Amino acid sequence: DNDNDIPTEGTLVATDPTNGAVTIDENGTPSDPSDDIVTYTPDPDFNGEDRFDYTVCDIDNNCSTATVTVIVDPSPDLTDDFAFTNEDESIILRKIFDNDDDIFEGTLTTTDPSNGTVVVDNNGTPNNPSDDVVTYTPDPDYNGEDEFEYSICDRDNNCGTAIITISINPIADAFGDNFVIKYNEETVLDIYRNDNDIPNLGSLSATNPSVGTIDIDDNKTPNDPSDDILTYIPDDGAIGDDSFEYTICDSNDNCSTANVNLKIDYVDVELAQVLIPTGPYSYDDIAVFELTVLNEGPIDLYNVQVNDYLPSGLKYVPTNDSDWSFDPITEVASTMIEGPLCTGKSVTIPIMLEIKPSFKENAWMNDGEVAYMEDVNGEDITNDDIDDESSNGGSELRIYDLALKNQIRTLAPHEIGDVLDFDVTIYNQGNAEVSNVDIRYLFPEGYILDLYNSPGWSSCGPRIVCYNISETLKPRESTTVSLNAEIKFVDFNIESYMTFAEISGADGKGGELYFDADSTPDEDFGNDGTIIDDEIENQNDEDDHDSAVFDLLSEFIVPCRSDCTIKCKELVNVSLDENCSAVITPAMAGVDIDPMCNDYYDIKLFFSDGTELPNDSVDLSHVGQELRYEIREPGCSNKCEGNLNVEYKLPPQLECPDDLTLSCGGLDILSLPPAVATCAELDFEVTLHNETRERLDCDPDYTHRIFRTYRATDELGNFVACSHEILLERVDLTSIMFPVWRTEATGNAISCSDQGLIFDENGVPMPWLNHNIMGAISESGVPFICDPSLTNGVFCPLTGSGAPLIPIGGATTIDENGDIIIIEGEANQICNSAILYTDVTLPTIGCVKKVMRTWEVREWWCSGENTA
Repeated sequence: DNDNDIPTEGTLVATDPTNGAVTIDENGTPSDPSDDIVTYTPDPDFNGEDRFDYTVCDIDNNCSTATVTVIVDPSPDLTDDFAFTNEDESIILRKIFDNDDDIFEGTLTTTDPSNGTVVVDNNGTPNNPSDDVVTYTPDPDYNGEDEFEYSICDRDNNCGTAIITISINPIADAFGDNFVIKYNEETVLDIYRNDNDIPNLGSLSATNPSVGTIDIDDNKTPNDPSDDILTYIPDDGAIGDDSFEYTICDSNDNCSTANVNLKIDYVDVELAQVLIPTGPYSYDDIAVFELTVLNEGPIDLYNVQVNDYLPSGLKYVPTNDSDWSFDPITEVASTMIEGPLCTGKSVTIPIMLEIKPSFKENAWMNDGEVAYMEDVNGEDITNDDIDDESSNGGSELRIYDLALKNQIRTLAPHEIGDVLDFDVTIYNQGNAEVSNVDIRYLFPEGYILDLYNSPGWSSCGPRIVCYNISETLKPRESTTVSLNAEIKFVDFNIESYMTFAEISGADGKGGELYFDADSTPDEDFGNDGTIIDDEIENQNDEDDHDSAVFDLLSEFIVPCRSDCTIKCKELVNVSLDENCSAVITPAMAGVDIDPMCNDYYDIKLFFSDGTELPNDSVDLSHVGQELRYEIREPGCSNKCEGNLNVEYKLPPQLECPDDLTLSCGGLDILSLPPAVATCAELDFEVTLHNETRERLDCDPDYTHRIFRTYRATDELGNFVACSHEILLERVDLTSIMFPVWRTEATGNAISCSDQGLIFDENGVPMPWLNHNIMGAISESGVPFICDPSLTNGVFCPLTGSGAPLIPIGGATTIDENGDIIIIEGEANQICNSAILYTDVTLPTIGCVKKVMRTWEVREWWCSGENTA
């Protein structure tokens, strides 16, 4: 700039400076130095003064030289840096200039790091970067390496740039958790599920929850918290909410703390029963139990199964089937509430049960149970109920049931003048206490009451005494009171010696009105129906009422002695029994002799000629004979006598057939019903006593209705009759079985010498039902209708096994004596049919005669005719 006359043709050269280098750019004109560019570059890190010479020459080699003095100002000299910080922790980079040079006036700038931010504070000296404060903040939860560049430019815009690399150490990040805990159940909590950067070297600790404890298992790595197992143990019975904090620290004591909130879930179901109405009840009454399921827990319930365990005194009735299912083996009724059964809500299900007597404990305690339930996820939570007892609901009916047993304690035998001890036992068969039980006792005329030896008893009516049991009688307890009476002779009637005891009243529990489940306590001995037995089990009798009597035959010594008088009946008619015999007793032949005194008197039987029978029995041989008897009184040897007539009046026993439906031909071979003699020594005969026929015109199935009466009569004229009805079917032309062909080829040809057949003058045999050929019964020679009612289906459809159709002109058969007889045939009015045949003699070959017999069966029905 300060040179003159620079040639446009020539050269420019320069010397080398001491602390730098000079380059000349000819600018594309190597012979023109006027546009050349000279560049000085100082050596690295050099600053200060430096010199070099340059010479300009024209084309004539006229040259000029000058010296260039270069002042090299110092510029920022920056060096890369490395720093450390923790995750989520900012760092002030105070020493980044320690390894830099020539930091004077100027400005400091930075680039943006990839995983964090940089803030530059000029410290109040905006043009002096040497005291600037650089702060690096990593992005949240970032760890690893990050970097950015920083540059310093002086006032001459001389700049230096370096890179700062930041190493961010990972630090545990603990975040809060929420868990649902099951009631009374230890639970491993996955607290790390949402945490970051759990250190492999460090520690895990936790605070104490309010209603539980924390157990930390180091998993056999005491300094490695990353695999630690944390378990929450709720206190027994704890419900509701709980919380605690846990802290994770690494080996540099970098820690992170989070809160854990716990909700202790529980199931609380209550089952209650209400009895409607409350009573009183009798056996066979229907009691209605209302079972209410209440959800008292915090979670909704699904598929809640309620079981009703029926006791022995309650029985399921089918009326419940719309809501309940019932297992008769286990006696358990079940119902299902599908749900949801929401918190605080309830469902009521009624069940009707029939009340029955029972002696088992808790016989009328109806127990229910919530046997199964699920949560919204279908998980079985039945065993999670915090109060098992509340899920069981029971309701008990109050049953009053007193039974009375009246017994003679004195051992038999008894006789007139004996004093008998009677025990009256009261049983409490119900499930409630009773007291003040009143008993009434009736003695018949055969006793004299001994009140002196019957303490506690008092007279309360004619032949009636009463007793009050004041003490409390608990369920399944019994008590016995006794009384005495003397036997006196009245007669031989059992009612004269039968006593009665009855409960006439009682008080219920706590003074409650007494209402007996199967009896009506009262003062009337005659309104309790027939006494079935004297046992205490229920047998549909009023079991608060019982009788006691001894057996006059086996337990009583009869006073048979008399005043020596004796009287006989003039004629005694005696019928033999089914054994064809009868025993003649003094009570049977004497006047006013009790059967119990038969052994006291002697009796003898005589034929009319005075011959004595060997014993006092008569049989068929004595029927129609003149017999007499004699009775002797042993005390005074007085006797009397009379005549004896022996009869037999029992008819045979006839097995009457059931009503039948037969094919029309079946009536001809229907046999008489079987019979047996009641007395095996007598012969009898069974006959068809009567038959009436009702024609069924135009009936599609039957031709006649027939009523038959059979009679079985024995040789003495005793008979029995029975009847049955027979429906005769129309001839089924499609089921007629015609006789088989008989030829030499088939081996069943008829022999002219066969004595079982009748031949006409042309040597042609009449039709036959059966005949004896070579000792065997062959097939019949008439059409047959198979009738299973006659053959029981054994031989059908073999020819000859059913009902034969007898042709007009008759047919032969062999009777039971082996003789040939002819059964006359005619138009069968009862079958509305006629059976016809024609014979055509064919040419004879040798001595073999051939006859072609053609059968025709005609049925007329409802003004029409059918033919087969």
